[in-house]
Amino acid sequence: HLDYLMMFKVLLLQRLHNLSDDAMEYQLLDRISFRRFVGCHEATVPDAKTIWLYREKLTKSGREKELFDLFYAHLTDEG
Repeated sequence: HLDYLMMFKVLLLQRLHNLSDDAMEYQLLDRISFRRFVGCHEATVPDAKTIWLYREKLTKSGREKELFDLFYAHLTDEG
């Protein structure tokens, strides 16, 4: 079972910090602040392949761009 909000937060951090899938997995294991933000524990950190698969699903469905556009629009609206 994949937590979609958690995975979106993973992709968000990955994009903001310009991290590869492997580097994102490492940072989630290394940084408590990243785990707190995404809402996972060290034992439940998604591996690099899971991150890649989730992003691929979003990209192929056309939802990745839509979700990030909505997120950035919300940030702009909130200032």
